[in-house]
Amino acid sequence: MNSKNDLPLVLYRFDQPSARDEFIHSFGNDFELLLCESDIEAQVELEKYGQKVNAVLVEQDTIHSSLLEMSKALSPQSLCILLHENIALDEIVSLLEQGAVDKCFAKPYNCHVIRSEIYAAHMGVQHRYQTGVRGGGVDTRYYALIVDDEPLATHYLKKQLDKLNCPCEVIVADDAVEALVLFRQYKDSLALVISDQRMPGMLGNQLLTEILNHNPSVIRILTSAYEEVDVALNAVNEGQIFRYIRKPWNAEKICSCIEIALAEFLLKRGQMNDQLSLLDKQFQQIVSNREIALLECFGNEVDAYAGKGSLQYFFNCLVDIETLPPTFSSLKASKESSLEGELVSVFSQAVLTKLSKVSKQTEFTKANKLRFYEVLSELVQGTVLQFIASNEDPVGAQILTSLQQLLESSGFGFVALELEHKDEIVMIQTKFKKDISTFKHILSALTRLTPQMIEQQSSMLMLVLVVRHLGGSIVIKGGKQQFSLCMSLPNMYLPNDHLC
Repeated sequence: MNSKNDLPLVLYRFDQPSARDEFIHSFGNDFELLLCESDIEAQVELEKYGQKVNAVLVEQDTIHSSLLEMSKALSPQSLCILLHENIALDEIVSLLEQGAVDKCFAKPYNCHVIRSEIYAAHMGVQHRYQTGVRGGGVDTRYYALIVDDEPLATHYLKKQLDKLNCPCEVIVADDAVEALVLFRQYKDSLALVISDQRMPGMLGNQLLTEILNHNPSVIRILTSAYEEVDVALNAVNEGQIFRYIRKPWNAEKICSCIEIALAEFLLKRGQMNDQLSLLDKQFQQIVSNREIALLECFGNEVDAYAGKGSLQYFFNCLVDIETLPPTFSSLKASKESSLEGELVSVFSQAVLTKLSKVSKQTEFTKANKLRFYEVLSELVQGTVLQFIASNEDPVGAQILTSLQQLLESSGFGFVALELEHKDEIVMIQTKFKKDISTFKHILSALTRLTPQMIEQQSSMLMLVLVVRHLGGSIVIKGGKQQFSLCMSLPNMYLPNDHLC
């Protein structure tokens, strides 16, 4: 079992001893508990432990507890959960308007769901920032999407909102399918979605949950003409809705709600941008330290073989490749685990092992050159599907092995390459639209090491080293999670008929 220091810290506010005993029985082994029988006790604990509290659970005879608002002020990062019996729809609407709770569960509650929610908060999973979406400028026009299967009603509401100088440009959809199309179309400037619950196909709360999963910064509002407490609770817990609005719609109230929602959206986006800026800054420091460690570990050996600055040139090539962005999980892995040390050790060993083999070959002889280009030409033309590495020519074998590994990682064969012999220079490059995929590289954000990534990256580096050692040049042109290769090998003095 985990030690107490490893468990989520949970503050539990209760009225009835029987409720406390049931809670301890259900969660005593899962959480480190702060048990409070009054708001004063809870305030003392929040002031003492504040930033360390992962969740605040309130189980009282009334939902109108000052602790809900107090917990948001004293421990804003904490997950706030209300446990209740027979809550009314009006009370749910009121809690949402106050911004007082994150989750609201009816008794008898599902222990597994609550346990999962709190552990997610403990691990930071609830902070699902969309790293690809950053704030627009001050002149950015934001949109509000209204979804309802009664087009006359939505278009009439849109006209009323326009007359009221609604702060968002209003767009409408007749169902969830159309709404998701518009959601993708306006993804960078969509501030909020207002969806009716009862629609053909996907229901409103399901649509809002789908939107949450793809972009949690979009504000989500549910509307309904029916008194459906269970639907409202589900929308709070799963779709994390901002408001619940009853029908019939009142244009002035909707406009006021949009104003508040837009302010919340801009606040969240600003916070997200601050978080991402800090994340980027911390990650750049990790990458800088990683480069220094790699240079110290095997930079001298690499530069002695391929020329001064060869390893740094490889790093510069990698920077131009846009891989998957850093996340809070990757930052945590680099800071709190042995990942960084393992990466330097494993990658260095892989490169030095390959480097030791090619270093034994003192000269790339004319016979070796001729055989190398014959094999490569046959592979590129597809007349042979594989090659057999030769101990007599480790340099040529390393080039072919590295190319094969990189190509196969993207599902390509050697036919994805083209050869050209021009002015005693042999050009080897990837064909148009045959760029090599790479989602992670040695300078990107990582949560774990994989043999595939180490092999791909060491092969990529060996191409740089061998080509530079032979007096040639290599250009690695980065793109979005992919790159192209272009190598030039000089002074081959080979007849044209050896090349395709």
